[in-house]
Amino acid sequence: MRKSSWVILIVIAVLTIVLVVMNISSPPKLTGEEEIHVLLDNAGLAVEHKNIRAALSCVSDDYQDLAGNDYDQLRVLTIRALRSADRYHVTLDANSIHIDGKQANVELQVSVAVADLGGGEHAVFSGPMVLTLKKKPARSWLIIPTEKWMKTSKTNNPLAGGGLG
Repeated sequence: MRKSSWVILIVIAVLTIVLVVMNISSPPKLTGEEEIHVLLDNAGLAVEHKNIRAALSCVSDDYQDLAGNDYDQLRVLTIRALRSADRYHVTLDANSIHIDGKQANVELQVSVAVADLGGGEHAVFSGPMVLTLKKKPARSWLIIPTEKWMKTSKTNNPLAGGGLG
């Protein structure tokens, strides 16, 4: 056998070993409900840390809400809202999660408060919200195809127009 053939076989063997070790050491796969709870936690933390990219990573490109906002409008509203206050405190309590294949409806209680400079907080929004989520194609490690839940619509807009939505 040629030297180049051996090199290719060694590379394939090493990649196989790495994939097997990653598969064995990876955490157990989450259920759909657990994935949605993680998505909600990440979205709340993204808003609290004013991380626009992380907040919008939970939103699908085909997002549309009852106020007529699409993804681009939601992005602008979110940027304005996050720049308008120093610190937010977000609470997202999922009351029920209904999963039907690759679509889910999440009924939750949302409260958003703005922190004052004196340390106090005042409520900006508090009320029920219904999110529609869909499983969308995504990438893990930039190359491994996977799916993740993304928000495609909502009802009961916080911040009068969908900011932080």
